[in-house]
Amino acid sequence: MNNLVTLYITQTSAGAMTSFSYHYYLYDAKKSEADFMAHIDDQRAFMVTSDSKATATANNDHLYLRVRGDIYSFDNGSYKVIVHLDAAPY
Repeated sequence: MNNLVTLYITQTSAGAMTSFSYHYYLYDAKKSEADFMAHIDDQRAFMVTSDSKATATANNDHLYLRVRGDIYSFDNGSYKVIVHLDAAPY
């Protein structure tokens, strides 16, 4: 993403009768992927969506997200990058 944060996306399912959701995290770029995975339960996703084909593009300190589907949660908090969201239901 940049020298401050790395974007991680995880796929989760609540069970056999539910569809997948995709959780987006921004994590300290100085730390490894293994460190992120070891502490994933302590992290809060800044976005959760149903869109398996959402796109993320980084340019300087800006993150551009394009989502076509449900967004279950979104938090444009202080992440050392500016997050831009282009969203539509489908």
